[in-house]
Amino acid sequence: MRPGIVSGSMPSLGRYSHAVVSRVPLSYQSLKTIDGSCIDLERARQQQEDLVRCLRSLNVDVLELPPDEDSPCSVFVNDCALALHGVALMCRPGGSRQRDVDTVRAVLRKEVGLAALIEQESRQALLNASDVLFTGREFFVGLSKETNMEGRHSYVYKQK
Repeated sequence: MRPGIVSGSMPSLGRYSHAVVSRVPLSYQSLKTIDGSCIDLERARQQQEDLVRCLRSLNVDVLELPPDEDSPCSVFVNDCALALHGVALMCRPGGSRQRDVDTVRAVLRKEVGLAALIEQESRQALLNASDVLFTGREFFVGLSKETNMEGRHSYVYKQK
């Protein structure tokens, strides 16, 4: 389980100012692991607490969202946006994740103070931030079940 990490104004790769984390809902245990086994809910919650404690020890401002029982995948906030140097690329992962994206957008605007957003222009575009790799100079976007060709190319820059 990874938090959505928001890069601060620091120029070097790997230094962060904020992390957005969604608490683990009870419905999370309805998901299966890669090998098809059931998720250990208590272990997932403990791992998340350990992660939050670690991030805070590194002086990262951790923004914790309440658990969303209607969206077990809401814990994967990292799928919803990619933020770097004050600009957020809002994603559209597959499935019924639009509400998760809307929540992350609101947090980035209101709590983190990001006003510059890059939005998906096409409703058919799918983009999961987990399919994006930033090397420090370039972004590479892979194709998957949750990222299509249109998702790789359909952006419009919006500033609040």
